[in-house]
Amino acid sequence: MHNKIWRAILERKLKPGTKLPEDELGRSFSVSRTIVRKVLIVLEQDGVVSLPAGRGAFIASPTKAETHEIFEILQMTSCHLIRQLASRRQFPAAHAKLLSVHLDAQRKLSAEETDAHSRLALEFFILLAHLHGNCALAAIHEKAIARVTLSLMLYQKAVSSCLCHDHIRTISDLIVAGQAEKAVSAMMTLLQDIESKLLFTDAEEKVDLAAILSLEYPEESVSSRKKSKRTRWAGAGSVKVPA
Repeated sequence: MHNKIWRAILERKLKPGTKLPEDELGRSFSVSRTIVRKVLIVLEQDGVVSLPAGRGAFIASPTKAETHEIFEILQMTSCHLIRQLASRRQFPAAHAKLLSVHLDAQRKLSAEETDAHSRLALEFFILLAHLHGNCALAAIHEKAIARVTLSLMLYQKAVSSCLCHDHIRTISDLIVAGQAEKAVSAMMTLLQDIESKLLFTDAEEKVDLAAILSLEYPEESVSSRKKSKRTRWAGAGSVKVPA
């Protein structure tokens, strides 16, 4: 349940403000309301679900002020991760392969697969944290990414207009080449460009919750992980990250 809701958010199928009725979730996954509530609490901790007292559960809707704060956090964590990764004396070949496999998966998508493009672009940010290896930092970084994803759905007009393959490949190449400051600069430019293009207007859209959550997703997704024990990211090509 957690993995499907998370994946549906990354692919923009569950939008901010969508109500998540406990009984409907229970029927969709054939689980009790107790299990549903536990999952919703974890999702609230992830920053993607809001649980207002007495009103049920909703996909979170970051405000304009919260969005600017989230982007500041994401800039700080992303640039730190990039600087640390690119400053290594020799970038691990296995990590370079993992970045390459992830980028190739995005390159093979058609222009019409905007939802998948968006998901893979956002998962690139998550991959950076897992390559770095600091689990506590990864948790903060992933929460920021989740909140940014919701903000993009609310306020970004052109889907994936900035989170494009070319920008991310450039950043990846600079990291592997050990050009830390250029990689950091490229990331700052990308994130600032994304934030500058946000339009802070409200939009509502009805969704078929049961249909969205009934979709089958591959197990190797970055979101297919146990929350109780953080595992290293296997990526699009299931390349294992060495300990």
